[in-house]
Amino acid sequence: MSFLVPAFLWGLFAIAVPIIIHLFHFRRFKTVYFSNTMLLQNLQQENRTRTRLKHWLIMLMRILMLIALVFAFAQPFIPSESSQGSKRNVVAIYLDNSFSMEAEIEKGKKLDVAKEYAYEIVNSYPADMQFYLITNDFMPNHQRLLSQTDIKPELADIQVSSLSRSTGEIMQKASALAGKGTDMNLYLITDCQANQQKAFKIKDFNYHVFLVPIGNSISNNISIDSCWFENPLKVPGKPEEIKFTITNHSNEPGQNIPVRLLINDTLKAVLEINLEALETGTFGLSYTHSVPGIIRGRIETEDFPVVFDNTLFFDYTLTPETRILHIYDGAAGQRYLSALYGTDSENMKYDAVRSGSEVSSEFRQNKLLICDGLKSISSGMTSQLIDYVKTGHSLLLIPGKEIDIHSYNNLMKEAGFGVIQYAETSKKKIAAVNYKHYLFREVFGKLEQNPDLPAYAYAYPLQLFSNSGADAALNDERGRAIVASKPLESGKIIYCAVPLILENEGFIKHPVFVPLFYNMALYSGASGALYHVMGSESSFDLYTLISNNNSVFHLRDSVTDIIPGFRIIPGGVKITIPAEIDHSGHFGITDGDKQIGTISLNYSRSESKQEVLTSSAYCDMLKDAGVNNISIIEPSGSNFRNQVISQSFGIMLWKFFVIAALLFILCEILIVRFMK
Repeated sequence: MSFLVPAFLWGLFAIAVPIIIHLFHFRRFKTVYFSNTMLLQNLQQENRTRTRLKHWLIMLMRILMLIALVFAFAQPFIPSESSQGSKRNVVAIYLDNSFSMEAEIEKGKKLDVAKEYAYEIVNSYPADMQFYLITNDFMPNHQRLLSQTDIKPELADIQVSSLSRSTGEIMQKASALAGKGTDMNLYLITDCQANQQKAFKIKDFNYHVFLVPIGNSISNNISIDSCWFENPLKVPGKPEEIKFTITNHSNEPGQNIPVRLLINDTLKAVLEINLEALETGTFGLSYTHSVPGIIRGRIETEDFPVVFDNTLFFDYTLTPETRILHIYDGAAGQRYLSALYGTDSENMKYDAVRSGSEVSSEFRQNKLLICDGLKSISSGMTSQLIDYVKTGHSLLLIPGKEIDIHSYNNLMKEAGFGVIQYAETSKKKIAAVNYKHYLFREVFGKLEQNPDLPAYAYAYPLQLFSNSGADAALNDERGRAIVASKPLESGKIIYCAVPLILENEGFIKHPVFVPLFYNMALYSGASGALYHVMGSESSFDLYTLISNNNSVFHLRDSVTDIIPGFRIIPGGVKITIPAEIDHSGHFGITDGDKQIGTISLNYSRSESKQEVLTSSAYCDMLKDAGVNNISIIEPSGSNFRNQVISQSFGIMLWKFFVIAALLFILCEILIVRFMK
């Protein structure tokens, strides 16, 4: 037998009180004088013996009553095989506050029920026990030990969080809080969502884990999961279509589900869709681009009771023109491209400088940089060009007639693009066209069997690296790239193996040349991410002009104004998404009082699918991860506290001792009443 509160055993010293009282009572006597005591001697002797026995029995009952009460307050128990409660000096409680805890079950909202269970766990322990409180937020004020009094208001303040943690993260957090050499019980109060469970391993986890599963609810849920543009070209005043995916997580079909598209808070399109049970569908919403600037959009539906995934926010920037900088070392190339880009002043802003001339420091404002006819590319220029592309721009590289192949290959290898082996100096024709390449979008009305392809007399074909991510638009007969593109972080590199010289007029004057090079400009620059998912991305790059290195940036919406962590990078700034942002929406990015961009944050859809693990499956996952001491407390009826005590400590005996104390009091009354 062990005691939950052994300090109360000091109360056994109170046994001395009835003993002392009775001893003093025995010493008290009264002398009665009779004229003749001989007749009462026998009766007196008999009464004295009975009275003494009565007093001893009363004293015994009182002593036993005090012992029983002291034992009851000390909360004795018989430890079970799994119980370790008496050995623990710290208790950690993980309370799942993810979006799935908003769902309703028979007892009410999951989060409210979980809080009640947490209160009962706290009250099951002695008043001097210390607690750690863990939620999905990993709040700083929970990184310390809390008393029984302090943890209760913290439990009351817990709200649903947009963050969702895997069990592995929770176990590692609990282990880090406890540290080595600490005895701890860990209670996991969760609805056991399956979507966040990933395989994990944890070493030296010697704490006892108690799983408290919250009842599952079957919710009909519709979620808008993602959106994108298939056409990266966005031109003011022209029609556009945004694609999106929507999922019916219910076991029943969804009929006439309303979907709305809003651009800058203006309704642009409405759609009603039907989805079969557990079906994910892809649909499109059409609208017309408005005036240039930052475009904030959202796709939304109506669905209850799970509402966090009903809206998907996105944004992009609509620019009035494409800025192009042409660095050339050959008059022919400048003449051809100037005629192509310079005549379209509505959509293109074209500037050209000869190689060796001073280039403005604002060249990064150009979406497309064309390096045409350069004889060699220095290591310093290679670094600048790679950096330029990574910051969300496009580079069009066109070799000259005579080049330093080694210097070009240094750039190609740095970009992970490919390698130029040698110059092709005999007249050849393009052998293959990739009609699906974005550079040929809307160029060919139909696929011809034997198309008339351009010819060239001089070229530096590129052998693409395997798994480089590069995509060839035109190939020669050996499968080498004549025109190819490769994404590089936020930007892309385009390589044209055919120099823009008079010998290659067969290529330059071919009908495919104009749309090919025009699309190189139109589809240049970084499209950027339409949105970011909260909790999965810690930072993003914003490419824009920065006023100075002492700039202070803000993330703002109607209710939030936060200064995020940031770092100045070439061509812009890297901004860390603050963990303090707890709601989705559009957030403006300001440099002082000037707005320089925007970001759209959405909740993770990981909680959209209401799929749970069984208690046994959840425990099996923990055992596979290296957690050996696991018990399940299945809440049933109104006796949850007793279940906690039984599982955590063993068979509690205090009730029996209270009953025993009452019996001893009853016995004392009977002795006093009937024993003469």
